[in-house]
Amino acid sequence: MRYWAGAILFAAGAWMIFSALRKRRAAIASWHAAVAAGVTPKMSSLAGFALAMRPIIQIVLVLAALEVTASYMAVDGGRHFSFFDLGGFLFMLLGYGVWFSINTRYRIIPLPR
Repeated sequence: MRYWAGAILFAAGAWMIFSALRKRRAAIASWHAAVAAGVTPKMSSLAGFALAMRPIIQIVLVLAALEVTASYMAVDGGRHFSFFDLGGFLFMLLGYGVWFSINTRYRIIPLPR
């Protein structure tokens, strides 16, 4: 079981980062299309809430990473999981942080038909 969890978590983190970068590219393209069409983009009230929650979520992710790392060291996590598995989990947390940050900042603007 060693290294399998880490590989899966690294893949999940990489997928989250890739997905976020694709969303960012699509949002920038929709922004340019909206400006070219003369549409003024508006932010919904829920979008403002997501922007306000972004730093809180990032702080919680950092605290979770510190807690997991400290727990791994304190209880000799190497008996069951490798450092690669720990790194995979931390990379997955990083990927989620990047995904959340980009998805709250960049929004795809729907154009009127």
